[in-house]
Amino acid sequence: MKQVRKIIALLIAVCLVVGCSSQAFAASGTTEIFFFNYQGSVGEGGTAQIKSSLNSLGYTTNRYVNVHAYYVRRTMNEDKVFAIVSHGAPGRVVCKDGSTTMSASAVNSDNNNYSLAAWFNSGALSGMKFAYYGACQTARTSATYGNLLTYTTGTLGASCALGFYDSVSSAKATYYEGKLFQYLASGYTVARANNMAQVATYNAYGSYGAVDSAQITGNSNTRIN
Repeated sequence: MKQVRKIIALLIAVCLVVGCSSQAFAASGTTEIFFFNYQGSVGEGGTAQIKSSLNSLGYTTNRYVNVHAYYVRRTMNEDKVFAIVSHGAPGRVVCKDGSTTMSASAVNSDNNNYSLAAWFNSGALSGMKFAYYGACQTARTSATYGNLLTYTTGTLGASCALGFYDSVSSAKATYYEGKLFQYLASGYTVARANNMAQVATYNAYGSYGAVDSAQITGNSNTRIN
């Protein structure tokens, strides 16, 4: 009987320690989500799930709609996780109803473009775990506007970034990004969460809708939890 009591006491102690550890290692910091609800922007519906997943980890999460590119990039250096869902093109994403864009490289001839290069010094995003560029062709390189993924990780120092090489289906991108962040919130690496989200999308729709063109730069083994 005494032995049984000792075992029960030990189990209770272990449970208490595990519970305290889970709380102690809850994610902290700010995350930002930007989306643009005009002309059927790719995946805008998934941003509610992104916010829910990030909140579940303990992050302070802000979600904004139709914001000028200046404000999109303004506080990225304070973000642990950054996500933008919009239309895109090689080297840049569209902001504020199509009137402004945010790019990797500075383009002095484009007054409506706001670049990461012009705003941040090298290493400025070293505190960022993950950047999600949820728009068509954001993984491609433009001779003029640069490459958002490689600039975010290679120059500005974010741990990991993900974008799409091809043009993606809005419905499938919405589903994919919701699953991606659910898996990230469950503790999977970016690489594993990406693979699982792609499979889930195919199983749900019978096609990938080009979300399988997702590319990752930086450390694909990054976890956001």
